[in-house]
Amino acid sequence: MNYEESKAVITYTGEGWNANAKSLLEAVGADSFEWRRPLGRGPKHVRVEAALFAAAEAPSNRPMIHTFWSACTDVDTWRSSEKDRVERWIRSIAAGVEWLVVLAAPKVADKARTELKQSERCISSRDPALLRRVRQMLLTAISNEEQRLGQEVRRERERRNEQGWSFGEYLALQEQLAALLGTLKGAEDEALVQYDELDALFTQFVRNASLIEPPPWLNSFSAPLKEWRGLGIDSNARFAIVNSDASLLQLRVYLFTRQLNLLLKMNQPQQSQKRISSQIAERCLPLLQICSNELRILEVDFPEGAASCWAVQVSLQVLHVCRKYPDQVHSLPAATLCDYACQKLFQLGELLGLMPGGQGPSSAQIDAALWLGAGLGPEPPFGGEQLKEALGSPAAFQKLYLELAELALGTFKHLGRSRSARQLGHQLANFHQLRGDPHLAAAYLSDALTAVEGWPTLEIHILSQLAECLTGEKLAMARARLAASLTLELEVRKQHWHQLLQILKTLDDDGCVMPLEEVFDLVSVTPISGHRQQAYVNINSRLPEAVLVNPSLSVQTSLPQVSRKESNPRGRRLRGNFSACLSSEPIKIQPGLNEFILNAQGDLHTGHLSQLSLIMNDKMDFVSAEARLGIIEVKKGETTISVESGQLLARMPQKFQLRFTAGTDGIEEGTEVTIKAPRGLSLGDGGRQIVIELPKTEQGQDTVVTLEAIATPPSAKSTDIEYGVIIEKFPECLHAKFKFLRNMGFIKF
Repeated sequence: MNYEESKAVITYTGEGWNANAKSLLEAVGADSFEWRRPLGRGPKHVRVEAALFAAAEAPSNRPMIHTFWSACTDVDTWRSSEKDRVERWIRSIAAGVEWLVVLAAPKVADKARTELKQSERCISSRDPALLRRVRQMLLTAISNEEQRLGQEVRRERERRNEQGWSFGEYLALQEQLAALLGTLKGAEDEALVQYDELDALFTQFVRNASLIEPPPWLNSFSAPLKEWRGLGIDSNARFAIVNSDASLLQLRVYLFTRQLNLLLKMNQPQQSQKRISSQIAERCLPLLQICSNELRILEVDFPEGAASCWAVQVSLQVLHVCRKYPDQVHSLPAATLCDYACQKLFQLGELLGLMPGGQGPSSAQIDAALWLGAGLGPEPPFGGEQLKEALGSPAAFQKLYLELAELALGTFKHLGRSRSARQLGHQLANFHQLRGDPHLAAAYLSDALTAVEGWPTLEIHILSQLAECLTGEKLAMARARLAASLTLELEVRKQHWHQLLQILKTLDDDGCVMPLEEVFDLVSVTPISGHRQQAYVNINSRLPEAVLVNPSLSVQTSLPQVSRKESNPRGRRLRGNFSACLSSEPIKIQPGLNEFILNAQGDLHTGHLSQLSLIMNDKMDFVSAEARLGIIEVKKGETTISVESGQLLARMPQKFQLRFTAGTDGIEEGTEVTIKAPRGLSLGDGGRQIVIELPKTEQGQDTVVTLEAIATPPSAKSTDIEYGVIIEKFPECLHAKFKFLRNMGFIKF
């Protein structure tokens, strides 16, 4: 059977054959009809395209029906001569072959059905059912041939482990079945199954060869590679496969090209084209990976780089096919295939000295490139010339590599495959670093860094590369992270630390702000409310050496709203409002755990402890994320006054002390306090009232005033008497809230 031809055969003979009959049969494939299959398989709607041949010229290796066209229009003529001619023609047809007699007149057709006793095989050319009858007979012929070939294929498959069995002969037989099914438009998937079975069977043989002694016919595919052309039907490929004279790549290319052609011939509705083209790219990547493995198992000898050349060219061809479907050139299978081609092309670039930043290819590498290019053939299929040019020119190589890489990267991003995009971006960053373009490399590395969060070794590796591409404050932040990384050895961390100190000297006065969590672990914050607001901060430093910082802890009157940018730990951290804060003098933070106390500065506030800031060298500000770290309150305290005295003796001058403990607002300088004594008690020089002036007293501190008093009891028989001392604070001297009178203490006799 001609494997490029997928049409059934209709032969014609008789005097009734004319232009009308020809146009009628040519319309056989215009409409589809239902094909019911045995063994419980679901029906399909198919079309049968048929080629017309004169009986003497028809090929013998295709499913066919024979037709006899009679021009007889008279019953008497039918009886006298035409009937004998038709009977002789019927006897000449081989057994099991479908045939049909088409008569010009309906009455003659009726007579023929009766006399020939073939009611289904005699029909008038005017009968509307003629086309349906021809289609059904063609389908019957195809089904009969399918059953026959299917039985032969199954018998051969059962013999596959017998001595003398040949995969090439089995392929030829199963290909006949595939070609037969290919005559039915709408059943290409049935033909595709045959090639899938051939593919799977060969794969199984090769896998078994790594465990047991391979059959003799398999050894023929271990022949050294002489060509590594891409996809395409080689006129000699099938002949070489059948005769066990083909290379492994020839077989794989032949099978995949057949599969590709069938996929493209599937006449599906427009909405299904996406599925078909997706299959093309989906099938290609496993093919490339399987071939690479099979070349190793069968120990095929080939020049270094030949397999990579073949993989790149096949990828270029399949991607070119996918471009016919705009939605699919940006599909995940196409992007994955494009990424694979990038990897193989990168390997070729390293092998042949085509990578940027190098000295260029040596003479040996130039010879290798010429040899690899020759293996693509004098007239390689699509993509071959482009690949040849890339193998011979560093500029063309870089152009092709960047085109493929950027196509894959853009597709991964479009599909939301961020991890795949960042991994490919990492490779592109390495490429741009070699090209001497740190700006582009930094952009890709920054993106790739987010893809490896939670993988400390990879994260530090990428960060170390990124540091080589940065300047200024971004470089300072990268060095700080590297110095704080416990993944690196201590000596390496110290080197990054000293480099950071040198970088800080070059920054402008604005310095830089970075997340505190990159360098320090904020273990706990314990607020202490009261008239003296404080907070105990416990922090762990991952830096390799001690660092002097100015600490502060912001106090917010409302819960902070964290923006999307601030919520990203890798994003630039924003410094919040530190107008109200707790702070201290500069402190030295040692590596490991540290605890220090921060005190309120200026006016006191009630609110949330929100953000910790550690400023190093006045240039680098490590700021934590805004969060509710604790609540701190202002507890107002009034100034208290107490009398300190023991038992006083009557009628004798005695000294006692008044202790003024300053409240939250303290005591201002020169505050006057009036002290009034009751009857029977004299103060100072004998009066009952005295005015004293107090010095400035800070919150929580004490001022002690010593006074002299003489108590005169009303009667000598009196028992102990308590005298209340009234201490009066005048509004013009103290804060307005203290303008009332208080009885603050007692003197006992």
